[in-house]
Amino acid sequence: MSTKWTWQIRVYKGFSLSAAEHSYIKEVTADADFSHLSWDSIQTNAMKRIKKKIYNQLKHEQKGRCAYCGTPIMREPADREHILPKEKYLKLMFNPYNIVLSCINCNRNLKGRYDSLAQHINHKRMATSGCLSARYNYESWHPFFHAPEEHFKYSGSVSKIIKSDTPQGNKHIALFRLSSLKSIEERTEFALIMEKRQKNRLKRFMRTIDAALDFRNDLGGK
Repeated sequence: MSTKWTWQIRVYKGFSLSAAEHSYIKEVTADADFSHLSWDSIQTNAMKRIKKKIYNQLKHEQKGRCAYCGTPIMREPADREHILPKEKYLKLMFNPYNIVLSCINCNRNLKGRYDSLAQHINHKRMATSGCLSARYNYESWHPFFHAPEEHFKYSGSVSKIIKSDTPQGNKHIALFRLSSLKSIEERTEFALIMEKRQKNRLKRFMRTIDAALDFRNDLGGK
């Protein structure tokens, strides 16, 4: 297997909404009763359309993979996950660089309400006010702001243990248990599936080439 980085993905683009959708979100968040519970409690058709749009755009951008562990999301629907928890950062609830798709295991079982800015008071205060920046001192690797190749490397093939030379990478590995046996087995299984698909695509391509050559030879023989 190749040792090239395969698993941990960087999300380059967040979701984008129309002017009308932005206006609706602004109206909703300005309501006196708006809270972190509003993410689930607001069940208007407009909100449902927005959340579906967010889901579809992120699924395309992330190529159907979890932003935290990098493995394919096998159970649909995936979680629309707030990187900085909405319970603490209410004004970031609809920030496009604070929402990713995550597998249920990474979001609900492992991350929970973990706050990557908990120990950095100044940056936490700025984020609480609604400002989000790549310059903050995040304790864990950030799917939007951090390049994976700068924080992670593999010991051996792509299915082996992941290591890191940075505090953010080490925290991410520990938080999402990327070096656990279960995680290694999942990566190995998917790597084998992708290898098989690659071989099948190559076989189909070669059959197409052979058919084209046979057709050209038939024309030349007449």
